[in-house]
Amino acid sequence: MGLTLWIISIIAMALVGIWFLNDYRKTKNIFFFWISLFFFLFIIARCFRLVVRYYIGEPPVGQPLTGDAFILESIYTVISFLGLFSVYFALEKTLVKKSHFFFSIVVWITCIISIIDFITRNLLWLTLPFFVITVLGLPLIFLYLAAKSSGQVRKNSIIVAIGAVLFILGIAFDIPDGRPLFIILGEPVLEIVPPLLQIIACVMLWKGFQTKM
Repeated sequence: MGLTLWIISIIAMALVGIWFLNDYRKTKNIFFFWISLFFFLFIIARCFRLVVRYYIGEPPVGQPLTGDAFILESIYTVISFLGLFSVYFALEKTLVKKSHFFFSIVVWITCIISIIDFITRNLLWLTLPFFVITVLGLPLIFLYLAAKSSGQVRKNSIIVAIGAVLFILGIAFDIPDGRPLFIILGEPVLEIVPPLLQIIACVMLWKGFQTKM
């Protein structure tokens, strides 16, 4: 069931990514190119994650990653954070220049710490604050844009903010550093909820961006 839902989420990301790419071709707005890149990079990253999750197998929660699992999970992490970087870079270059690329820099700090934690499994105390900053940045930026705008643009900015939260929760519930935090929910929940969140998020992000910001 979980694998099927992840495949559906990949299809959803592909459709939304193609929509943004077509929008970029029509408008020549570079922002939409970076957004499409975000989705395509997450598709690639998700494929690596699925190989680890459903083919290679993961160690027990909280245990270090080794061998092929460590290599593929590290690739997944780098590509995922590259996707997040593409969105932050686009936003901080065009819409929120006063941030001086703060979030774009934090993304890579979080990426490096996360990969180190795959081996040590004793850096959660350091990884977690950076991860929270990284994941909360997107919804906070769009809520900031909503506060500065009005009408349909404000409404759509809020929709995008909610979509970003759901997309990020889909990641957090599934990644090795996040699963120990949510293991109390039980494996059936962690199997089904993350892909469902990302499917819903794709619909909301597509809907929210229909009105240009």
